[in-house]
Amino acid sequence: MPKRKKRRQNDSSRAMQQALDHYECALRNLEDADERAALEALDFAEVFLERAQDDDVRRGLVAEVSLARGALLEVADPMNARLAYDRSFSADGNAAAALRAARLAWRCGDDEAACEALLERARAAAADDEEARGDAAELLGRFLAERGRVREVHELGELGYDRTFSRQALTNALAARSCKDAPARLFDDALPSKALAALRRALRPAARYWRETDYGSPAVGFFSFTHRIDALADTALEGVLQAIWRAAAKALPEARHATYVEWWAHTRRRGDGHALHYDSVPGLVDGAPPRHPLASTVTFLEASVGGPTLIFDQTVANKRSTRAWVAAARPNRLLVFDGSLLHGVLPGGRGHGRRTTFMANFWRDDPRAGDASDNEATRGTNILFPPPDCDWPADFGERVGDVDIRCEGCAAPAVALEDVVTRLDGQKASPGDLLTDGTFFDCLETIGCEARAGGADETDVAADSGSEDGGTPPTKRSIREAAAQARARRKARRRRRNV
Repeated sequence: MPKRKKRRQNDSSRAMQQALDHYECALRNLEDADERAALEALDFAEVFLERAQDDDVRRGLVAEVSLARGALLEVADPMNARLAYDRSFSADGNAAAALRAARLAWRCGDDEAACEALLERARAAAADDEEARGDAAELLGRFLAERGRVREVHELGELGYDRTFSRQALTNALAARSCKDAPARLFDDALPSKALAALRRALRPAARYWRETDYGSPAVGFFSFTHRIDALADTALEGVLQAIWRAAAKALPEARHATYVEWWAHTRRRGDGHALHYDSVPGLVDGAPPRHPLASTVTFLEASVGGPTLIFDQTVANKRSTRAWVAAARPNRLLVFDGSLLHGVLPGGRGHGRRTTFMANFWRDDPRAGDASDNEATRGTNILFPPPDCDWPADFGERVGDVDIRCEGCAAPAVALEDVVTRLDGQKASPGDLLTDGTFFDCLETIGCEARAGGADETDVAADSGSEDGGTPPTKRSIREAAAQARARRKARRRRRNV
């Protein structure tokens, strides 16, 4: 063999080994939740891959490196994330890259034809991969459901699904009607202008709150902050909490007996929803049923895009939905509803913008207490406010004077259950449990809750229970851990459907 050719082969082998070393370093960084270091290691891996000889081994590593790089860039640099996914898919045609590229194009607002073409590409790439095939079918199904074409995705029936949200629900076209006995009440133009402006500043996309808490990211999950109501001060945040409590007591007199309030915030881009769920924590003793807030509330700070909040009469004790109510997203609207009811957020709203919401739930007892199992509860980490070693609480400490919600509000309008839910076989939907494994609602998580401002993908990620002592923020998990847990949950759901 000529020396020059042998030298090139040796150089290529060394480049491949260095690329592999950097890739493995990136994985270790991800295990430690150090995303910045992981991205730097992946950049080095790409440099060495450019020097390596093209073969199946190199193409496989290019696919892995580019896929990981795209996942890390989705938040800050979606354009380069898409290029990374395309490079990964071009290297070996892997389904994961095709799926992520399609999802990101949809989230970035590409035209419908381009999105559908990428979704069909993901569907084809996943044809021989059972697990990825389910992911691709769910994502395409969600896209086509908005267009009244969900039955075109025959794989959904094979996965065990039988119901989904209707096209009217997913396009914000539900026919609402007045309802005097609604368990939910709407207060428009709720907060005084100074208080509203203060909350908007504290929760704007570039606010320290999102940067310091990394709220909703795969590495952290979801959590809330708790205050004793009798200890609330006169800051903008705590004045707003007191005003919302007074309004909640107007709508639901039982809320007068609350002694604790917990709050959290979400900010979402177009297309994002939030899966159906109950607001609940474990019972006080083992074997006791989960506890619910006396009143759950949502204050819409920004609402240029985003679908409505849906509330059903289904509860943990009575797992049967027969009625539904809707609260359209409007700036400075307060929604108050019975905290035991099933609810969620529909995706919706074409174009660009954000749906930023401030949630406050009012509890009879401390929601951090309780030793019962968490089978039905949805508790994440709950932290006594203010958390230690953080700067962001100062942004909520502005003085804005008296905060009062002066309007009386009105009952939330009702929507017919059969208009909200459609059967995949074309038959009319009937009352029943909306949280069974056959309901094609958890697919909304394939688009992502996107609770943090940058747009992170926290697909199907829930927080660990974490510390209950009121002083320790949740521990970060790596993206790999969160993704593995999400995939395991989806796989378990599909296995249950096919039993």
